[in-house]
Amino acid sequence: MSAALLVFSMMAVTSCLAQEDFSYDGENGPYNWAKLFPTCGTRQQSPVALDTSEAVPEKTAPRLHWKFWSRRPTWQQLHNNGHTAMLHSKWREGEDQPLLWFTGEKERYTFGVVLFHWGDRYNSGTEHTLNGIRYAMEMQVVMYNTKYDDLESATKQPGGTLLMAYLFQEDESYQATALERALSRPLNFIRGAGTGVRLRRRWPLAALVPRLSAGYLLYNGSLTVPPCTPVRAVLVDLLVHDVSDEQMESFRKLRNEQGEYITHNIRPLQALNGRKVVIGGYVN
Repeated sequence: MSAALLVFSMMAVTSCLAQEDFSYDGENGPYNWAKLFPTCGTRQQSPVALDTSEAVPEKTAPRLHWKFWSRRPTWQQLHNNGHTAMLHSKWREGEDQPLLWFTGEKERYTFGVVLFHWGDRYNSGTEHTLNGIRYAMEMQVVMYNTKYDDLESATKQPGGTLLMAYLFQEDESYQATALERALSRPLNFIRGAGTGVRLRRRWPLAALVPRLSAGYLLYNGSLTVPPCTPVRAVLVDLLVHDVSDEQMESFRKLRNEQGEYITHNIRPLQALNGRKVVIGGYVN
């Protein structure tokens, strides 16, 4: 085992974003989620098909502030919960943690978790589609309102979380970024459901999560996994990022609780039901 990595079993680990009694196939699959989790059947669900030509101009969109995103966490772990890969980060108690908020609002959101969705091919992995295109992978960053003690408490409350989504296209000639370097080796150690790896090199969120500098699409939506709780907002980066085909193959080698490869952990598109999508910018 590498000195830079500590592999451990996650037998006792559960997650507020990992309801055990759902799947992406069969009787517990997405088309039956509303029967198992009533909130999944409400009208403002995610993901949705996004079209920049139909979005409302930027002047109506709230702008964003980011703070403390360069702070290095004291602990970071990548975990396979049987549905997806999840990146957890912790900071010292009492230390300033990454914050995000909208201009003119008092509510502050801090980091909760990063999770990933992918498919078995380069055009079947994102939950959201952008201008009719589905890409290889979607990274979702879940932030939670600081008035709640933790992510688990926040996800039980409508509007308690905020979701940022980043779309990735598969590119065989891609030059690795910090995100790819952070995940490339750890993914090999979490192939079994319930396993995790602690990263001895701790990455600040600023190195892993883009700041939406190209703008974003914003709409009222929900978490895309049960219990599908409504979020304060969903923000989808307008810039499509790159991921190597090697890293995508590493994601596709992860297995679920049944020992099967996880190759399509995406929820089908949900109806917009008259919701407005706006184009926004950002503020440092």
